[in-house]
Amino acid sequence: MYKKIIAILMWYDSAWSYTLKNWIMRAKLTCLMLLLAFMQMGFAALAQRVSLTKKNAAITEVFRELRKQSGYDFVINKAQIKASKPVTINVKDGQLKDVLDACFENQPFTYAIENKMIVVIPKRHEDRVTEILKDVDVRGKVLDENGEPLQGASVKVKGGTLSTMTDMNGEFLLKAVQEDAVIVIAYLGYKSLELKAIPSMGIVRLTLATSELNEVTVSTGYFQTSKRLSVGNIAKVTANEIGNQPVVSPLLALQGRVAGLEITMPANATPGVAPQIRIRGNNSLRIGGKGTVDVSEDGNRPLYVVDGVPVMSNSIRTGFPDLSNGGYDPLSTINPNNIESIEILKDADATAVYGSRGANGVILITTKRSSNRAERTDVDISVYRGTGRIANKLELLNTEQYLEMRREGLDNAGVSVNDFDYDLKYWDPNSYTDWQDVLLGGTAGITDLQSIISGGNQNTSFRIGGGYHRETLILSPEFGYSRASAQASV
Repeated sequence: MYKKIIAILMWYDSAWSYTLKNWIMRAKLTCLMLLLAFMQMGFAALAQRVSLTKKNAAITEVFRELRKQSGYDFVINKAQIKASKPVTINVKDGQLKDVLDACFENQPFTYAIENKMIVVIPKRHEDRVTEILKDVDVRGKVLDENGEPLQGASVKVKGGTLSTMTDMNGEFLLKAVQEDAVIVIAYLGYKSLELKAIPSMGIVRLTLATSELNEVTVSTGYFQTSKRLSVGNIAKVTANEIGNQPVVSPLLALQGRVAGLEITMPANATPGVAPQIRIRGNNSLRIGGKGTVDVSEDGNRPLYVVDGVPVMSNSIRTGFPDLSNGGYDPLSTINPNNIESIEILKDADATAVYGSRGANGVILITTKRSSNRAERTDVDISVYRGTGRIANKLELLNTEQYLEMRREGLDNAGVSVNDFDYDLKYWDPNSYTDWQDVLLGGTAGITDLQSIISGGNQNTSFRIGGGYHRETLILSPEFGYSRASAQASV
């Protein structure tokens, strides 16, 4: 009996041991298969194909594009974004891992993948040591053309914050500069140099820079000279600065561009109205444009000279009732697009040629002439149109709100309505007119059309141009300013 019981127990023990071993084996195989599956998923994710083309792009912009293509989220903090460097990459149909490695190559951090997230993490200490070992100390000496040391020359890393200055011997030292960096060496009055960073840059020679003052010519009214040799105070505004402003009068293009020149528009002025011009203040007691004084009586206006011909500076009156508030600007008849340059003579240079007429200064206007000598004909047409309205209006009470306010005021004062309260007893309570809309609710328009034909050969050149300009007011389309102009030169 006991032998049978022992045999049965031994059989159960053997069966249980076999079952347990089998279960453990299956569990191990299952874990191994799951591990391989997850690894396969990770490798498959990193093997995704993405395309990325960026030039000096922010790291956040790169992450947005990669997230859109791969579905991975990026985790990065503000400090890492601030410390990041611009990314330049051009990859087409590349693996995600290769693209990530390229994006993080020159960054002060690296990345790790957690599930469906790419986490930006600091680089390991070994990586930082490797980067530091790649940096070099740059030494050199800066001399001028005669071999003399330049003290105080600026030496800096292009696109970075690392910089220094040369000592009294012209020598400099920049520490921890990346091998692929570019060194910029500059000194006032000399041409700057850009050199690749190497540990020993040796002697660097700077050459004198050509002064731009010799290249700028100005007119004194009777001859052309360089700005460097000019002894007078002459300011010049070129065609590029004038043409960029849609103004009626070329004088308005000078506002804020010339020191000592004050240009003031009259109150409630319409397009084409003569502005008040002052060069270095008032020189006469006859100050026009104020009160009932005619603008034409202004004794402080400068002399206008167009292509060497003096023109009147007094405002033009039409003889008919208008909104000009003192007359129109005589220079508003000149198309600003036809002007090559405007020069302002402020001191004795102005009176040397023009005498007392130039006591208030002289404004020289030079119109454009053809410079096309390539034996071809050029046609230039420009058109622009714009509109304008009052952006903000006063918030006014309507009739109902006004009457309610009046009645409430009388009630608060304990006064009853009497026959002298015409607005409450006799006026139409349903009538309302918003005079802001009636008088100022219109749309002002501006239309400009310019056409120029120029051509020539080695011996002769020509330029023919025409234009039309119109500006209207918000008061009514009937009020406005129109100008038709034509120009021809050979």
